[in-house]
Amino acid sequence: MQLSPKLRDAGVREVIHLDTEFIAQQNEHVIPVCLCAHALVSEQEWRVWLYDNPRQSCPLPDGPDVLFVAYSAPAEWSTYLSCGWELPGNVIDLHAIHKMLLNGSTDRKGSKKQANLLSAAEMFGIDAMLAIEKDDMRNLVLRGGPYTGQEQAAILDYCRRDVALDEQIFSKMLPYLHVGNDCTRGDYTRVLATIDWNGIPVDVDLISRFKAHWKNIRYGIARDLEESEGYGIYDLSKGVPRFSHAAFGEVINRRGLADKWPRTKDGKYSTADPKHGPAKHKVMKRMADMDPYFKPLRETMRLLSDFKTFDLPVGGDGRCRARSVPWHQATGRTSPLKGSIFALPAWARFLIKPAVGRAVAYVDLVSAEYGIGAALSGDEVMLDAYTRVKNGTLDDIYLDLARRMSRAPKDATKASHKDIRKTFKIAALAMQYGQEPEGCAASTGMSVAEAQAFHAAHRRIHHRYWDYVERQVVEAEASGSIETRYGWRLTVYPWTKRGTLLDFQMQATCADIMRRATVLMLDEGLMLCATAHDAVLLESSVGDIEAHTETAKNCWRQASQEILDYELDADAKIIKYPDRYDTSDGEEAWFRLLRLLEKSESDAAEQNVLFQMEDNAHDACTI
Repeated sequence: MQLSPKLRDAGVREVIHLDTEFIAQQNEHVIPVCLCAHALVSEQEWRVWLYDNPRQSCPLPDGPDVLFVAYSAPAEWSTYLSCGWELPGNVIDLHAIHKMLLNGSTDRKGSKKQANLLSAAEMFGIDAMLAIEKDDMRNLVLRGGPYTGQEQAAILDYCRRDVALDEQIFSKMLPYLHVGNDCTRGDYTRVLATIDWNGIPVDVDLISRFKAHWKNIRYGIARDLEESEGYGIYDLSKGVPRFSHAAFGEVINRRGLADKWPRTKDGKYSTADPKHGPAKHKVMKRMADMDPYFKPLRETMRLLSDFKTFDLPVGGDGRCRARSVPWHQATGRTSPLKGSIFALPAWARFLIKPAVGRAVAYVDLVSAEYGIGAALSGDEVMLDAYTRVKNGTLDDIYLDLARRMSRAPKDATKASHKDIRKTFKIAALAMQYGQEPEGCAASTGMSVAEAQAFHAAHRRIHHRYWDYVERQVVEAEASGSIETRYGWRLTVYPWTKRGTLLDFQMQATCADIMRRATVLMLDEGLMLCATAHDAVLLESSVGDIEAHTETAKNCWRQASQEILDYELDADAKIIKYPDRYDTSDGEEAWFRLLRLLEKSESDAAEQNVLFQMEDNAHDACTI
């Protein structure tokens, strides 16, 4: 078969479509079952049974002119890693293209359209097996062996049909293909699979202790709140903290907020407090900012809500694995699934602990969105501030902004004006997301007049930046799409939010930089354990961690230079055995939890002593 000119011009001489079947194990590496593949040019075909011999040599060729194509490629690379095979060099993931083609569209209910192999086939009018048939075959694979000869043949046939479906979808996607950009995204699938394989080193013993005593800890959290604050909101009479909406309403009335506190459709006072989304939905945060009396209550409610049970996805090797969904967000960012340490409250990071002789480093971009906005817009004030932070002549971007607005003295520092810096950082970033002054006031504690003055001053100081983003919005709404320099595209509809468009270039470009930087790190041989927004967690030996951290920083710099024509800087936090990860944001909650754990263990030990004494007394009476 002849390759399309688009592929030949990119130096591709062979395209191999592949699919694998495996048994997914919760928190563990997958168990390979089989691999099927087909080469488009040579017409060579492979049907490889792996279940009984997963450590056999990889049968597929690789090279600089060979392109591998798959749908949801990280799944295939998990099989590769479990078999001990080297990951291929050139990859296109059809799932990424499919997600981008759907990006911005919704179904009839207003929800994001689902992207999977069968929906891709439906999108292009390709006949595919019924979902029920696919489920039946997946269930057969997941059942595990031993498989009969007939079952092996059926599984291989099923796998081969997915390969054929991939080929048909790929041919339909060729008009939308940009080989360079799509291969860059395909490269990132190797990173995703490797991160899932590596996992995060955690304190397994402490996690087990928390899990065993979590019911008592939850009770202690609510009890401590009521003893210190006296809200009267939690009923503790039955050994389990129960939130009372009636008592909550009484407190709101006592504080004189009955007319200001938002209510739900059924008339109750709202306790909504999502981690993401517009400020107007974060009721508890807004009201706690308005009346600090509610701040301890909000913190406790979030802690009890985030962890109804203490069950992190930790494997038998002591590594925490929370799988991610690539391309999930409109900006192309990857979203972590439930259990990811970096998606949990800050105190959960204290559970990260390298083993003997090992170390981890959290390496992140410095003020990523600010730097990206400066580079894309060419705003001289922003570029000057970011450059001075890089070369050490300016201490902080957000304090600099406060000084420019005469809200902080020239000699202000992060330590001396911590609250001002925090307020200006929240306000500046939220404004980039499209937040209006009223939302800014609610999220920062400013008055509406102060927030309006902040917005006006920000637009005046950074007028070139705002000219750029406003122009981006107008062009996106006029053309029906917006995309980054590396081609990640969002289709714009009448219902697309203005805030999404205002910050799209910064967020989506940051995702482009993340993908490129982590590929560079992987190719440098670094051991990646996690990504988090604009940061990576890498692991190494204690002796090598400083050198590996510098390599990671250089990868961030190189990726940003390639994508922005401007070099962003990177910073790092290194943790060596026997230390654990620590963060000031979660320190208070962490030590509170440790205290409650120790109390629960002490109470349990005393109870065991009493039980033993009773047993001994009973035995003596029997004798």
